[in-house]
Amino acid sequence: MEGQDHLQELGGHLILRRRAKRPERLTKSISTNSSNSRVVVVVVVVVVVVVVVVVVVVVVVVVVVVNLPSIHEDPARAFTNIIENPADCPRCSTQGITYLLPKTEETQNPKNYRPITCLPTIYKIFISIITEQTYTFLDQNSLLQKEQKRCRKGSYACKDQLLINICMLEEAKLKTNLSTACIHYKKAFDSVPHTWIEK
Repeated sequence: MEGQDHLQELGGHLILRRRAKRPERLTKSISTNSSNSRVVVVVVVVVVVVVVVVVVVVVVVVVVVVNLPSIHEDPARAFTNIIENPADCPRCSTQGITYLLPKTEETQNPKNYRPITCLPTIYKIFISIITEQTYTFLDQNSLLQKEQKRCRKGSYACKDQLLINICMLEEAKLKTNLSTACIHYKKAFDSVPHTWIEK
């Protein structure tokens, strides 16, 4: 009978045999291990499928990009036409929307606003090309004054000017014969009429 001890004769000797029920924990463990192994197999299969799909997509994108024709000629032709015939420039490409952001809580005074204009991307590309070409020409022909710090590559503008001022003050302390002149440019936005803002 299962679960009970019994004696068995084997070669003239009595042997105590124990028959026990299969433990439930062992049964649960075996079923849990088999379900875990199924989950692992499913996860591995999913990962392999995802990797294969990603590789296929990357290969397709590379093949498509390599075979794409160059699109630089058309914009270059259009920009050249705009430079030679400014009247041909579409009006929408140079118009932007200006947002007035308050600098302080005093919003009644128009001078307390910072204007931010959102321009079309095509306009920004066009202007950056012209700016780069203009700067290259001015720099190669030494047409930019060495004293000019703004709008120069490799210049820190305000930091450079502050360092110059510190050097000048140190020289002035030594009572050196020193002369200097500064030009202060008023902010452009503050110098234009603000009547349209008040409306």
